Amino acid sequence: MSTTISLVGAGNMGSALLTKWIAADLPYSYNVVAPNPTKEINELENSGQITINSKSTVADILVIAVKPQVFSSITAELSSMLSTDTLVISIMAGIKIKRIAEELGAVKLVRAMPNTPCSIGKGTVLLTKSKETSHKDLKTAQALMNVLGHVEPLEDEDTLDIATAISGCGPAYVYMLTECMAKAGITHGLEPELAARLARSTVEGAGALMQYSTNSPEALRQAVTSRGGITEAALQVLLAPEACPSLFEQAYEAVFARSKTISKT
Repeated sequence: MSTTISLVGAGNMGSALLTKWIAADLPYSYNVVAPNPTKEINELENSGQITINSKSTVADILVIAVKPQVFSSITAELSSMLSTDTLVISIMAGIKIKRIAEELGAVKLVRAMPNTPCSIGKGTVLLTKSKETSHKDLKTAQALMNVLGHVEPLEDEDTLDIATAISGCGPAYVYMLTECMAKAGITHGLEPELAARLARSTVEGAGALMQYSTNSPEALRQAVTSRGGITEAALQVLLAPEACPSLFEQAYEAVFARSKTISKT
């Protein structure tokens, strides 16, 4: 008898997980709980690859992929899908392991925090577990999340919350930098479409070089920066104490403050 994964929520991240699990031919059967299944989800059911809304199924692994604000309204439904041996994996942002355990009565819990590039298998997933969860169960969760990209197991939830400021929020900072580069080009005479292409391809290429190079980001930056050149002139502005270093420190303080507020509410 195959191990059953019940996936609750089939939005962007839930659907990305499901399709990648199926493509990887993992040894599981899948039950998807979604009030309004998409055309793609219905097609997977019609092809016999999944079942939909079989709420009487007790899951071996329960993956909660709903929006955080929905969680409290479906806890009774989720609890009916659990046994004492069910491994619960939550990818809900901001909801702590303690709260999930209390509201569901679950014991084996893993909290996963994927970022948006996970939707194309190029993301980062942070993982942490409850004290009652074995390292074997953590490895199971890690194997399931591997389809999304790089998985980083962390010792505790406090570390996860701090790391989320980098991997979870970080893509937005990179997109903002890309926007700023394009706007600067437009200001100085480039056609908007050309500026956008150049900024985008430059960021993509720099990211790929970081992925495959053994050099640190600092070393890669220095390799681009000729003494007395135009890159150095720009970096003297960006790296001034009141510029990027200070702004990023302020930005991360704002992230941590907001994260604490969300976790309390």
